[in-house]
Amino acid sequence: MKNYKYLLKISKAYLKSNKKSVIPMLAIIFLSIFMLSSTVIIKDSYDKYDLKLSEKIFGNWDVHYTKQKEDLDDEYSSYLTTKNYRKNLALSYQNNRNDYAFFAVSCFDDTYPITVLEGTYPKNNKEIIIDESFAKQNNFHIGDYITLLDDENQEVNYKISGVFKENTWRPTLSFWTLMDSKDKNLLTEVYATFKQDISIQTFLENKPLTLEVNDGLINQKYHLNYRFDFIFYAFTLLIGICCFLFIYNVSAMYLKKRGHELKQLSYAGATKKQIRTFIFNEIILVNGLFGLLCLGCSVGFWFIVMNAFGESITKIFDLSIHLTFCANVKHLSIISCVVTLMLIITFILLLIKHQKPKSTKLHFRKLYITAGSMNFRIAIRDTLRTSYGIPISFIMILVTLFCISTNLIVGVWQEASLSSVDYVADVSANFDLFQKSGSEIHNLIQDLDKVCKGEEGTYQYYYGVRADAKAGNEEIDKVYTIDDKTYENLLKRHQIKDKESILVVNASNTNTEVSIHINEKWGETLAYLQYPCESIQDDTLSFDTPVVIVPATLTEQWQDAYPETYVEGNLKLNGPQASQKGASLQSYWNISENDHLYLIDNKENMEQNKRDINAIKIFIYGFYFIAIMVSICIIYNISLQYFLSKARDTYLLYTSGMTRKDISKQYIIQIMVISVISLCISFILLLGLNKLVSLYLNLNISFVMFLIQLIIYSIFLIVLLILVMKYIIKKYLNDIIEQNMN
Repeated sequence: MKNYKYLLKISKAYLKSNKKSVIPMLAIIFLSIFMLSSTVIIKDSYDKYDLKLSEKIFGNWDVHYTKQKEDLDDEYSSYLTTKNYRKNLALSYQNNRNDYAFFAVSCFDDTYPITVLEGTYPKNNKEIIIDESFAKQNNFHIGDYITLLDDENQEVNYKISGVFKENTWRPTLSFWTLMDSKDKNLLTEVYATFKQDISIQTFLENKPLTLEVNDGLINQKYHLNYRFDFIFYAFTLLIGICCFLFIYNVSAMYLKKRGHELKQLSYAGATKKQIRTFIFNEIILVNGLFGLLCLGCSVGFWFIVMNAFGESITKIFDLSIHLTFCANVKHLSIISCVVTLMLIITFILLLIKHQKPKSTKLHFRKLYITAGSMNFRIAIRDTLRTSYGIPISFIMILVTLFCISTNLIVGVWQEASLSSVDYVADVSANFDLFQKSGSEIHNLIQDLDKVCKGEEGTYQYYYGVRADAKAGNEEIDKVYTIDDKTYENLLKRHQIKDKESILVVNASNTNTEVSIHINEKWGETLAYLQYPCESIQDDTLSFDTPVVIVPATLTEQWQDAYPETYVEGNLKLNGPQASQKGASLQSYWNISENDHLYLIDNKENMEQNKRDINAIKIFIYGFYFIAIMVSICIIYNISLQYFLSKARDTYLLYTSGMTRKDISKQYIIQIMVISVISLCISFILLLGLNKLVSLYLNLNISFVMFLIQLIIYSIFLIVLLILVMKYIIKKYLNDIIEQNMN
């Protein structure tokens, strides 16, 4: 026991007297943990940004994975839990007119509750519930069987387990069933909750009801973008391996310098167990405890700062509400496990390898170099035969990979941010007006003109009732309205005498009649109308696809005749006052809560995205600065220890006739050799990284871009290395020569 106490005292005394040797090891542990934890911050912040951005685009709704149950929670009592198709399998019912009506089967209702009036919800994929009105019209009862046809016209029999009351807006959703969970073509059971009215409309306009739940938003909600996560874990593993080798190599070099003390302990009769205890006290106890301390402080710091002050940082730097710096507990836990495992493996290997003192061996003993000057040959041979360049190479590789990987994440971030803005105009808007008479629509359009007119800027809008058309064999999706005066000018310009004619723009046929189908909100046709038409091509009309144009008076007549339909339109504003005009329209327009006005300030969104990306880059550059500064400190300490350990060799070179300039060149050449080796290793790693990114992220990132970044960071680090070595030589070379001369 006394021997162990003496060993502990010897270790503490040596550590106190050799702080310059211990500090680099501790700094290396700190750098490794810092880089690993920094990747977590960048990844988690990107995930949260992408999630908030997807909520903005697709709506703030949530999807929950659950099992089918009859008694739903209060929060979700309005929604039936069902499954969704992964492929387009439409079921149809043959009615009395011998034609087929297609229904969305096995979809969840997204806006209104589905309440079973009689019977129960389907318990398997052989049962179905039907709409109450549909059951009465076709004389169906609970327990009856109904035959539907699948997409291959095969008959499928379903037992009616219940009857529900469908809302009047969705008469086509007459069937609901539960699909077989063993079917590999189906998603897991889901139900949805909408938190905003606007998100309901956005979701419905995407029309995923007969196919899949919106896959993009589910990926963001539940982090199912496994490819991007895979890249993140690959980066973490790669940096972790580099850190492990880094710490192990430096610790091994340190123990090698302690070889004299280990020999003395061996000569004094110390056993292998006692020598391992000495190593444990000196290396593992100090570095291990410091590593765990750094790990705890780093993880705790990032978690507290990012989660407590992430939103404050967003407000201080005027960032968008979608950008919040954060740290995920799961990822921080993964990093903690990686670092702890890395330290344990490192110290176990150190104990196994250095349990007894070994004679120092030189690498490449039979290395002979004949080409080049004397300085060059000595520098190459000395670099390759010693381990001095290994930790410096690891630092260069580690910092380079860290910078390039974070740049890659920022690049993906920037691409996602910019692609989120569909810049069709400075300000764009879509509006839906329900239950309005023709005169009310006329007044609202006049108000729109009044607000948007101005000396500066331009505006353009199109609107019309919910309708589609057919001219000959050509299907036309949109029927737009323009004011009567502009419509008359178009008739005169194209020399059309029949004022009752409807204009068909960009159509490929010259049919004399067009069929207009007036639709209600959910697509059911209210009326089929026939009008004479004229096909025209006009450069003043900015339409890329075929459309039908009608005068405003005709639209008002349709609105009065078919109040179940509604008016939809879009608006584009450009100019310095576009944002103010858009805001004025939103507050000035007298529309009810049932109406919708979706206003998007594309110019402000684009500027905000640029500010976000610039803030992210500044944040990343801060990481770079800290990593590079710590790296410089480590390199300085390692280089200084190496230079001082070579004091006698340096003096011999000086006495053999080499000038101070030649000695300086020799050490600079060593740095260059180390840099070239590091560059080659980094090149190989980046070649694999480029393949990985191209394969799993489907990003068209050129390897030349990776190579340019590698060269830039390598040149920057090489210049720093040369400056550090020059500073050391200038400061200590004269002292070494004078001490050896005395």
